[in-house]
Amino acid sequence: MKSRVSKQPTTPSTKLHEADSKVNHPAHYQGKYEAIDVIEDACESCPPNEAFSYGNALKYLLRAFKKHHSPVGDLEKAIWYIQRVVRQERRRTKR
Repeated sequence: MKSRVSKQPTTPSTKLHEADSKVNHPAHYQGKYEAIDVIEDACESCPPNEAFSYGNALKYLLRAFKKHHSPVGDLEKAIWYIQRVVRQERRRTKR
């Protein structure tokens, strides 16, 4: 005799929970550590005007091999943000 497992119906609240998970804990940012925690910790000592670009570079590096079949796009974005931080840092330290 086969056992039947009934599938729970999809309700508006389950759809909201699934959407909430995609927003608050997307699969491509999951790992041993939450990406947002790594980024916030790393940017804590950044100059304010460089923190955004530095954080974005980290974001793209952390998800590069998780979100897409090919990491090239995310790696190129990370490089772009890293180069931006380098330019900002060079301007900042010339003073």
